[in-house]
Amino acid sequence: PRGEIYDRHYNEPYVTNTESFTVLLNPSAVGDVTYSTLIINLSKYLNIDVDTIERKIPLSSRKSFKNIEISSSVPYKQIVEIAENIDDLPGVSWVSVPIRDYLFRGSISHILGYVGKISQSEFQVLYNEGYTQNDKIGKNGVEKQYDKILKGTNGLKYNTVDVQGRRIDKKSINSDVAPIPGKNIRLTIDKRIQLLAQKSLGKRKGSVIVLKPDSGEILAMVSYPWYEPSDFNIPNSNAYGKVLLDENKPLINRALQAYPPASTFKIIMSAAVLEENVPDDFHVNCVGRIYYGDRYFGCWNRGGHGEVDLEGALINSCNIYYYTAGRDYLGIEKINTYAREFGFGQQAGIDLPGEAFGQVPTPEWVKKKYDLWWTHGDTMNVSIGQGLTLATPLQVANEVSFVLNSGVVYKPHVVKEIIEPNSGKVLHEIER
Repeated sequence: PRGEIYDRHYNEPYVTNTESFTVLLNPSAVGDVTYSTLIINLSKYLNIDVDTIERKIPLSSRKSFKNIEISSSVPYKQIVEIAENIDDLPGVSWVSVPIRDYLFRGSISHILGYVGKISQSEFQVLYNEGYTQNDKIGKNGVEKQYDKILKGTNGLKYNTVDVQGRRIDKKSINSDVAPIPGKNIRLTIDKRIQLLAQKSLGKRKGSVIVLKPDSGEILAMVSYPWYEPSDFNIPNSNAYGKVLLDENKPLINRALQAYPPASTFKIIMSAAVLEENVPDDFHVNCVGRIYYGDRYFGCWNRGGHGEVDLEGALINSCNIYYYTAGRDYLGIEKINTYAREFGFGQQAGIDLPGEAFGQVPTPEWVKKKYDLWWTHGDTMNVSIGQGLTLATPLQVANEVSFVLNSGVVYKPHVVKEIIEPNSGKVLHEIER
């Protein structure tokens, strides 16, 4: 069984294991029943179409002595029905296999992730690390990032067989090896805050991050829309395929994807104004728009803010002030330098897969990619967090932490501790 995942207080599980069953067929034990009859019966009891079962029992395997997996994640109710009609199903058996039980549904799915059958490409990479083609591995979130910790170690049962795979009643020279459960994980996520953030965001596409600046711990991370990983356990439901084709892309964790940072970028611009050679008495008269080149650049307040200095510009988020400061005093090179010092254009290093780098555009990059020359108008757009500048919501959260911590940012993380399941001993603590 995989390790369990708990909340930050280690008193409420988010993910545990529940009993499920895998239905097997041993072709050598089918006997006189025709395969067509057997397949029809299996289809009826497992609620799987005949073609799917036929593909799992090709002609080349119908004399084999090895078990063939027909269906996994079969609920107990169907196993009872199979057992009651076992005379119609010669060669059919089942084994108990633990599957993931996601107890906290909703927005936490992007943090927890889900598990699925190992793909051929994944198996080729992980073969030398003890993985088999029958393994289920983490596909997203903590389940993927910490898969080797959660996975545990498979047990081994030795049988003596002949050249055709037939068991021989002979004592094996090797002793069976008991499985070792995976390690438990304690998250930094506070369920109460997670639910509050989820409620606050509602049904709007976007994300909410609640981060402790003094440690980098993520107390809540919400991304909408989300998916329900428990639905992937329902056999033959094609739940994953439906999620994959959903035009709203619920599999994407929007907290780790890059978007224009908009007015949050003015925090960086304010730091640059204070540090660089911008006159202390620099101010602008905001009348709602400014004309430059052959176009108008507007402020969000169409009526204007009047005379504003840096303090007034930051309080009122005045576009005109930052347009002018970026164009006339800072320039794109200095703006980009400060953006990178605040963590833009680079991964924050969170312990979740799929984090974007964001984008800090340079004149050289724009020329190479779009064959366009950089203009002062481009600098003005960047100065208010628009244009080609992109940042993840997590980078913006770190931007604020950078200010609160006087220039220090701790690596954000969602895992707090790795715990031995039997003894409760803390094996590893994620430090800030």
